[in-house]
Amino acid sequence: MTDFAQIAQAIPQVFTLYNMALILGGLVLGMVVGCIPGLSVTLGIILMLPLTYTFDDPASAIILLLAVYVGGMYGGSISAITLNTPGTNSAIATTFDGYPLAKKGKVKKALDTSLFASVFGGLFSAILLLVCASLITKLVANFTSVEYFSMGILGISLIAGVSGDSLPKSIISGMIGLLMACIGMDAVTGVTRFSFGLDTLKYGIDMLPAMIPLLTLGIPGDGVTALLLGAFVLHGIQPGPTMFTKQGVMAYTIIIGCLVANVLLAPLGLGMTRAVAKIVQVKYTYLAPVIIMFCFAGAYAATGNTKELILCAAILIFSYILTLLDISNTPLMLGMILEDIMEQNFVTAAMSYDRNYSIFFTRPISAAILIITVVLLVSMMRLNKKIEALNAKQMENIAAGHAADDAAAAQQA
Repeated sequence: MTDFAQIAQAIPQVFTLYNMALILGGLVLGMVVGCIPGLSVTLGIILMLPLTYTFDDPASAIILLLAVYVGGMYGGSISAITLNTPGTNSAIATTFDGYPLAKKGKVKKALDTSLFASVFGGLFSAILLLVCASLITKLVANFTSVEYFSMGILGISLIAGVSGDSLPKSIISGMIGLLMACIGMDAVTGVTRFSFGLDTLKYGIDMLPAMIPLLTLGIPGDGVTALLLGAFVLHGIQPGPTMFTKQGVMAYTIIIGCLVANVLLAPLGLGMTRAVAKIVQVKYTYLAPVIIMFCFAGAYAATGNTKELILCAAILIFSYILTLLDISNTPLMLGMILEDIMEQNFVTAAMSYDRNYSIFFTRPISAAILIITVVLLVSMMRLNKKIEALNAKQMENIAAGHAADDAAAAQQA
């Protein structure tokens, strides 16, 4: 089936009353959780993930989660402009010009500019993906298990991109994730590993009771990509370039759904920004018990087994310990998600090439992927250091601004 034929099938699947309602609901929820300091887009997706587990159509589930993401990325700028407190990490840059404009009485101009930037960026990236999908499909036709393993290495290298100021801690977190994913039956040999004789661990750790407590305690965090990647796996969608060869119609349905979400963000943002801005006063302490409740509800919804609640509680405690040690949970999630892909393709490649491990470096595409991995790794490490320095400086400016506002208010009083 040609790309145009797949797109033609995908369009009517997006423009159903059900999917349009999901997109609108996701945008509103995303704007709300994005604008409240202390919450994040990650939380919005976590709250929706258990609900999507009951969806009949996996594409609808991913469209809803992407709509939450689209709305949340704009929502983070609302509090950044009105309170000088970014609702999401990415909205820190919005405080540079947005808050000064708000102090000059140009709140509407700042919010409208931020909305336009969010819509334009989302539309541009979605259209680019739609156009490049065909090229990806042709490239992946030459992939074997060797290239897929190298792609897994590239994916795990993203740890450097979410490591913050401590790459060693993030590497430890990623290795823990790989180890946790090895618990249970080996997908290749069927041998049970690291279960310690416990029936709860015999079949491994299910992903849902594990994207939810781990990432919830990471708020505010940068786990959106890892969480969405896990959502694809949970709904039986194999993430990666093979989506366009094996599940092409579904892939295009998701892309077009994301495109529509960005289009609808413009009128929705113009009409609801003032109402959503009032919600920033809600304190996180009131929301925390509700978030914990959703964690356990989501874990139980995965299988309907009470054993998952025990596992969820254990992982919640473990995640809290990692948080106290200042170890990011996001690399751990990346490790858990990518372990199965890497292990299966490594074993297959080793058997196919008679354990000639040099094949990963001698096959051109695999070698190119590994070279790109090294380049990205070095680049992201340097970029992280610059971002950390910029964020630290900006947070100092924000604190100084709050202190100045408090002093001015005290003088007026």
